[in-house]
Amino acid sequence: MPSYDLTQTSFLFSWVSNAASNVTGTAPQLAQFLSLAFGKGGSWTWTLGPGSPTLTVNGLIDSMGSQLIGQDWEITWGPAVYQNNDDNEADNALVVVYSPSQDSYVVAMAGTNPASAFDWVLEDAKVGPKAMVDFPLTDLSAPPVGGLTNPLVQQVTLGTATGIYNLLTQMVDQNGDTLDLAGYLTALKPASGHSGSKIIFTGHSLGGALSPTLAYQLLPSLTSWTTNGGSVCAMPTAGPTPGNGMFALKWGLHFGPTPVTSNTGNQVTTLNTPIFDVQDVVPCAWAHVIDLIDSYTTITYPNPACQAYFYDFNTKSVPVTLQTQTMELANEESSSTNKIATYFGGIATAAQGLGTAALVARLLNTKGLTGSFPLTYWNKTGGTGGTGGWSQYSLPTSTVTTSGPFLDAVALIHVWHYFQFFGIDPTQVTRTIQPAS
Repeated sequence: MPSYDLTQTSFLFSWVSNAASNVTGTAPQLAQFLSLAFGKGGSWTWTLGPGSPTLTVNGLIDSMGSQLIGQDWEITWGPAVYQNNDDNEADNALVVVYSPSQDSYVVAMAGTNPASAFDWVLEDAKVGPKAMVDFPLTDLSAPPVGGLTNPLVQQVTLGTATGIYNLLTQMVDQNGDTLDLAGYLTALKPASGHSGSKIIFTGHSLGGALSPTLAYQLLPSLTSWTTNGGSVCAMPTAGPTPGNGMFALKWGLHFGPTPVTSNTGNQVTTLNTPIFDVQDVVPCAWAHVIDLIDSYTTITYPNPACQAYFYDFNTKSVPVTLQTQTMELANEESSSTNKIATYFGGIATAAQGLGTAALVARLLNTKGLTGSFPLTYWNKTGGTGGTGGWSQYSLPTSTVTTSGPFLDAVALIHVWHYFQFFGIDPTQVTRTIQPAS
């Protein structure tokens, strides 16, 4: 059985923090579900789902605890969930786990819940020249309000600021109590005589934007930890740009790359180095979405040297064919409506325009990695009787003229390539939920 190092272990906790996106319920019910998914597992009834099925939840610590570094992780805060108004899904989720042998805390937060309109519309998409918030957030008595972009001060997008506000003020546990994350973390002190004490903020996708920002927001208040020899670190993956250039620069000055002991095959060997897949469109938002340029004579595409996800080297207008870092999109000549290159080119251009006008920039020390194909992913409709199973995915071998193959690639790469970067075989990771027998 594999033995996972610190960054691998942190990534697994980050991964499980998204488990509640598969189910619905009240905030306390979803927090209870996450408690099972992180801890000892058990039975959980999907009260708002069709037919209210009972699920068997496999707990990460219970099922894989002996493989995680230190072998002694426990939940110490939460899990807690935020739900907006009458939502029945988890709009935000966060849990803190601790290893006494490592004297390290992992603060793991979920990314975008595909079922959450709140996530898509507010926490993901609220960016632009009139949707920026000065950083750090100083007033947490009410949700943040976006204002004009200002390159002279640190700013984050309104979407990122909204997520930080929710994580610090609106999180509810399985008992229905609103928890105080800042109060919990600011009281922590490193264990006496222990070297290497760490608090690691981690998350994927939306969590990849929120985790470095939350670490930075709380850093000034974590003096009981830092003045006694503990370090505060971030391990974001696949995160879109959370703030402007001033924020990105100063974040990097506070969070310099920190080497950690890593297993062979694990490419994530430092903390405070945001990781992204060069073939993943999500971390290209909002600063590197599209690049339309006349010609490149020395660079062969697709190539990580290209900062943008979408690109074209023949024209400065969206063409009838559009290159991406994974495939070529082409308008269907025989159709007056099926114009995939024009459609996605227009979306990409608009998104890039918002980011450019907001002056957003990738965090300092961000590192791009390239995955390989075929990639392994969990196919929830595969397996015997459609109960789910592991499948292999490869990129299309010809030009794509419909959105289905392109969106499949976007979704699968955004999640499953990252296991490759950490050197983790996803088939060795216990599935979180399954129907009760």
